Amino acid sequence: MCQSICEDPEYLEVREVLIFDYQGINVVIAGEMRTRGAKNEGHKDVQCKVFPESTPIEKIRAYAIKDNAHYGEWDQDALANDWESGELKDWGVDSPWAEQSEGEADYSEKNKELDPDGFLDEMDLKFRYSKDQYMEVQERLNVVCAKQNVETKEDALLELLMFYERHGA
Repeated sequence: MCQSICEDPEYLEVREVLIFDYQGINVVIAGEMRTRGAKNEGHKDVQCKVFPESTPIEKIRAYAIKDNAHYGEWDQDALANDWESGELKDWGVDSPWAEQSEGEADYSEKNKELDPDGFLDEMDLKFRYSKDQYMEVQERLNVVCAKQNVETKEDALLELLMFYERHGA
């Protein structure tokens, strides 16, 4: 932000800081980073918009969030083709090209042919239990492991599901 203000101080004039007077104290609602950046760069004043005291606090809270929310998505093709990667990085735009030096982006790693043998044939299945339920499930799966002569709790669960399928409800 300091670099942006230093390079383009007019930005502070066109992008007001939003202020709310809370019991005689000016509270920055939107533009805190601009305010800090301006102070660090030696500016004594910044353009402000002060909300009237009658502004409902719910609206003030909403403005604070909305000003910092990022709506939509970047058009990655437009970023890659129409902007310099150095500019994007300097302006704080996250993109695959921001880390690249000037010139073409390097996609060599992304474009390599995928090696299907490089993927695991295993997947995770997660369940959420209370502590007591978790302990009970673990104990019961241990019993199934012993009775069905299977090595893992995953195999025990599969055995239970297949048993249920074969014998119905």
